[in-house]
Amino acid sequence: MNISFFVLVFLYFLRILSFLIVIRIVLSWIVPGSSNRLYLFIVETTEQVLRPIRRVIPQSGAGGLMIDWSPLIALLLIDFI
Repeated sequence: MNISFFVLVFLYFLRILSFLIVIRIVLSWIVPGSSNRLYLFIVETTEQVLRPIRRVIPQSGAGGLMIDWSPLIALLLIDFI
């Protein structure tokens, strides 16, 4: 097999991962803490990427509102790759 095939598959994987992260962000605003199977699948899938970023960059807060920067940083890193 050609190496370009593997690169293409990897790029598609990154695009799907980016899409799942965006869906997770939107769903966290609409239905936070949902027990829906699809939502749990998205959380479990994206958590593998977001957890290491959270260890390096903690959440910040202002006025009692906590902001998790890990999804934004993950999207930026994926786009950089």
